[in-house]
Amino acid sequence: EQPRDTRPALLNSATGSALAPLLRFRHFLRHAYAVELDWHKLQPLALVLPETHALVDSDLTAFRQFIEDCLSQLE
Repeated sequence: EQPRDTRPALLNSATGSALAPLLRFRHFLRHAYAVELDWHKLQPLALVLPETHALVDSDLTAFRQFIEDCLSQLE
């Protein structure tokens, strides 16, 4: 199989996996009308926020670098 010259994924699979529980919670919260939040259930989500943010930031930085490299090749 020959290598393809395509753009990388915006977010890698590890970042997607880390975001999944946060996105599920967001979906739940957007569709819940009158719900009382339980800190014991929210705490695990809150604890992973800094690490997940770092993963997203790293992926976005790498993607931006890819775009900048592509643009510099056009000059």
